[in-house]
Amino acid sequence: MSGDGQRVLTGSGDNKAILWDAQTGEKKQIFAGHKGSIESVVISKDGKYVVTGSEDKTAILWDVKSGKKNKMFEGHSDTVTTVSIGVDGNRILTGSADKTAVLWDTQTGNKIWTFGGHINRIVSGAISDDGKCALTGSWDCTAILWDTTTGKEIQTFEGHKNSIHSVALSIDGKQVLTGSYDKTAILWDVQTGKIIKSFERHKGVVTSVFLSANGRYVLTGSDDKTAILWDVQTGKSIHNFEGNTDPVESVAISTDSSRVMTGSEDKAAVLWNVKAGKEIQAFSGHTDRITTMAMSGDGNCILTGSADKTGILWDAQTGKKIQTFEGHKDWIISSSLSRDGKNALTGSMDHTTILWDAKTGKQNCTFEGHTSGVFCVAMSEDGNRVLTGSWDKNAILWDAHTGGQLQVFKGHKEPVYGVAINKDGSLLLSASGDKTVILWDAKTGKELRIFSEHKERVKSVVISDDGNNILTGSDDKTAILWDVKTGKKIHTFEGHTGSVNSVAISGDVRRVLTASDDGTTRIWDTQTGKELCSLISLDAGKEWLVVTPDGYFDGSEKGVNFVSYRVAGTLDLVSLEKCRKQFERPGLLAAAWKGDDFRKKYTFWDD
Repeated sequence: MSGDGQRVLTGSGDNKAILWDAQTGEKKQIFAGHKGSIESVVISKDGKYVVTGSEDKTAILWDVKSGKKNKMFEGHSDTVTTVSIGVDGNRILTGSADKTAVLWDTQTGNKIWTFGGHINRIVSGAISDDGKCALTGSWDCTAILWDTTTGKEIQTFEGHKNSIHSVALSIDGKQVLTGSYDKTAILWDVQTGKIIKSFERHKGVVTSVFLSANGRYVLTGSDDKTAILWDVQTGKSIHNFEGNTDPVESVAISTDSSRVMTGSEDKAAVLWNVKAGKEIQAFSGHTDRITTMAMSGDGNCILTGSADKTGILWDAQTGKKIQTFEGHKDWIISSSLSRDGKNALTGSMDHTTILWDAKTGKQNCTFEGHTSGVFCVAMSEDGNRVLTGSWDKNAILWDAHTGGQLQVFKGHKEPVYGVAINKDGSLLLSASGDKTVILWDAKTGKELRIFSEHKERVKSVVISDDGNNILTGSDDKTAILWDVKTGKKIHTFEGHTGSVNSVAISGDVRRVLTASDDGTTRIWDTQTGKELCSLISLDAGKEWLVVTPDGYFDGSEKGVNFVSYRVAGTLDLVSLEKCRKQFERPGLLAAAWKGDDFRKKYTFWDD
């Protein structure tokens, strides 16, 4: 399953892998090219690539968009039983029945290291998020952690009574999870190699294991046809997922921990609601995923765009469909709504942008001129201008009434992922995969300033209402607030554990908001640069939590059940009742936003 829970990848004995839409259950892409059964599959974190390992002794890197091969990795002398891809997509780890694992360079297809410490077939592997470590699990009953810089062994984990079938690494690289034929899963401490917790309840082999992004949950799948979600702190089971009619071979947890995916030999993949423990969708077919979303300024309407080439306008209060926009010839990948909600804007892989009348669903104007997909769109406040950014590395300013080009902005070396227009329409911004943001003069088309402090591609950008500040979000997991006039950095907002995909600045510039792949939206103080609180949506938005860095929280009635504290230096949990007495603050979000003091003194628990 992809990190955002929107896509599901399955591999089969028919030599093919299929990418599915997790919402509709329809097929998105088919990957065909192996000459033997596909034994393992994985999706890259950015969703651009798929890797498959096969009985034909090879692994293949595929392009998700085209479904074509990028690279084939050949060198193993037996079945490729497991594949993993690094977060940055630059390295692939393959494990084989030939008892070796290989780390590959995805750009060249060359071997970086061959790991040969196991005495039986390797059946599972993983690469750490920072790319510094690789983990392998084997039928020799051990798991080994390797240094990817030196190729040397860091730690061996011994304790299972039978062969290891599956392994996983925590995001911070401090813990290792293994599943075994002895019907147990074990959580290990990387530094000491010792057991932290053992999970024992399955009646069959633990075929697959997964650690949630927040480190709170362990998910195990078994040939007893069930999957179990466990609480890491207590070691107790939270939910049993029963529905597959054959052994569960693969499991995954979405980044926000709201959904669980199980894949089975019964040729079905099942998506589950974590909170309710109930099935959401079974996959034997699929439409196409939602690729983009926008909300009107008054919050009454939501616009979604999809790989099915359509856009849909929804009533945010009732959830009912207002209008369907049909006209694009390829995926819709960007969208925007006018502040009054009367106009919708969609950008597509068909290289065009369309301005729609939200009431009638008719096309007001089509903007043609890009030579590649339109990745980002924006409208001026008065509705007279449209700004688009594309994979062709250019941004274009258009007349919203005639569809004519007003200016073409060329200067980026990589695709443009974000665009913005200031309030009076005089300044434009473009954010790019070349790690820079450029400020442009809308009238002359001249480059005014370049902002270049991010270490990875910049995916989102916004300019304050007064035009004095811009905020950028990046794949480097940070957001930066800049002074427009001087080009200098004011604050770097650090704390997210995933890419920052969307950013916003309050009207008074006292607060900024950042939304990330880590499943949280965070609010920051622009004066101090400190995080004020995190907003967490649970159970598809039915429940919610607001949490401050120092542990205060507020949430929906059932959302607070997801809060847990442990006594410092131990794994002992504190009761929810005591947590609420000490740290719950009704109205916390409003107080944090206003800057009010919510840290009232309470008596600490004394047991």
